[in-house]
Amino acid sequence: MSKELLAAYKKAGAEFIASAQGLTREQLTSAPLGEWSIAYVVHHLFDAETYFATRYFNILMYENPAIVLFDEELLPAALEYADRDVDASLSGLIGMHAVIEDLLSHIGEAKWQRTGMHPENGPVSLAQMVARQVAHITEHTEQIKALR
Repeated sequence: MSKELLAAYKKAGAEFIASAQGLTREQLTSAPLGEWSIAYVVHHLFDAETYFATRYFNILMYENPAIVLFDEELLPAALEYADRDVDASLSGLIGMHAVIEDLLSHIGEAKWQRTGMHPENGPVSLAQMVARQVAHITEHTEQIKALR
């Protein structure tokens, strides 16, 4: 299971990064009314990847740690998406994703089953958490493709 999940995580990250690279400033910053721009999606995914990395680390270090939720609707204003450099967020995402790929490639099967306590869903394994992030990354890759 872990090899397939790690492969899915790598693939999802590579596809997202490829979908966001090489775009003009106009492509990055324009968006239909009420929708996020590609730049906002990149900032969001970097911020979400940071949250998920913290969750992974906590699950690997502590016994059944609390999983802290985040409200993605608060992120753009609270974390200054309008003023942030999209290249910095994309570079950060590339680096963060590489670190997580490396980490996950070195853990044994037992660690994939370690859990954290989700406030709404109860115990969630590292494998389930990574699978959720794979789905999240894939969803936002499709969002960027639609915006392009």
